[in-house]
Amino acid sequence: MTKASTPPYTLPTQTPFSYNVGICFHTNMCNWYVSPTVKFSRPNQIQYSQDRLAEIVKTFKLIRVYGFRVAGFPSNSDLDPCTQALVNVMNTNSEVEAVISMNPGMKTYLLTDSQATDYFKEFSTQLGSNTGQVKALLLGNEVNANGYTHTDLTNMITAIKANAEYKKLNYPLSVSFSSLPDQSGNDASDKMVKAIVDGWDPSWNGGNPFVFIDPYPDAAGIGSAAGVYEWQAKVQAYYATLHPTLQIFIGETGAEGDATDKKSVPVIKDILTELDTQESAKASKGYTVPTFIFEALDEPLKPGPTVQTNMGVYKDAAAADGSTISIKSGITVKGWVSKKIGS
Repeated sequence: MTKASTPPYTLPTQTPFSYNVGICFHTNMCNWYVSPTVKFSRPNQIQYSQDRLAEIVKTFKLIRVYGFRVAGFPSNSDLDPCTQALVNVMNTNSEVEAVISMNPGMKTYLLTDSQATDYFKEFSTQLGSNTGQVKALLLGNEVNANGYTHTDLTNMITAIKANAEYKKLNYPLSVSFSSLPDQSGNDASDKMVKAIVDGWDPSWNGGNPFVFIDPYPDAAGIGSAAGVYEWQAKVQAYYATLHPTLQIFIGETGAEGDATDKKSVPVIKDILTELDTQESAKASKGYTVPTFIFEALDEPLKPGPTVQTNMGVYKDAAAADGSTISIKSGITVKGWVSKKIGS
């Protein structure tokens, strides 16, 4: 499609996703996850997560998870329970697509070819003929806030692209940033963005690189759901001066800082309204800024200092009752969200 560059948002030139709107999914900070029947039972961790995800993908078919393998054990063959649940759902539902973040610490782990081979072989083992449903790998989450450097990213991309098992998958390699500047002056971020653009393979997304930012309505300088997309447009405009083909997508946005449904539901509703306005605009041809809403479920056990306990789109249920979850009262998700772009 033709790229639009006028605020209050900038549409993609090309996206690897079949859907405009995704949702972030993880369960280990839900209240039910630490109950004895779940805390000490990996099968229940997977099954109860999967029961919830099977309901979620009826509406949101683009899912983001935050680690491929169990956190803290990058060489362990066990997948993170949420990722295993996602793999299981993808293997029974060909419409579901995924973005998977690599675990923290992978920037050193993947530099050994034998370890990288083991890591990427697991994708083929788990997904079989469905590996194409994974649309991107993120080398790190909010890399500018988590100790990554442009050298780390360059080294990771070089090592991964050279790996024979990865070549069979050929997933686009990107990152998310907590934020990116809308003008010059942030040398570290600019260098990390450049590392992604320089490492981008022409076969990925038609040669159109992308990175994710995580603007929230409560953040300074944003202030509203509309402000999320105004910021996206400003960041896009700045980086177009450095990398004309680079695209800025939204990796997380939601009701951060709100501890009750009374506050969080209107924020989530406003974000969905902004996306609905984008999708229905005549010039958009059905596209929006690719956006992942944070998040599917409330996480009451999540620590501060920023309040992120009540950000869920869905009202959760007791541990074994995941198939009964539903979208919270007051939130309306339009039918186009679950349909492929252009359908």
